[in-house]
Amino acid sequence: MIRYIDNKFDADSLAILGVDVIYKFVAMNNKKIRMGIWEIAGQERFKNITKNYYKDAHDMIFVFDVNIKKTTEKIKYWLDDAN
Repeated sequence: MIRYIDNKFDADSLAILGVDVIYKFVAMNNKKIRMGIWEIAGQERFKNITKNYYKDAHDMIFVFDVNIKKTTEKIKYWLDDAN
């Protein structure tokens, strides 16, 4: 999220605990809109609280590390959960 908003990357950043949100103003159809990007923790212990944050979402982006097999194995779980 920070890379997209501020064009900065920190390879040593820590995983979030629960939920984080960042806002960015973008131009769309000649209008300036505020876009909220919500990052939810993928850890099982946060499942009960994070579900409340995406239940009314219009779009979702799933981000995972292709170098870590465990993350790719969880994709179906997250897609099912989102549906």
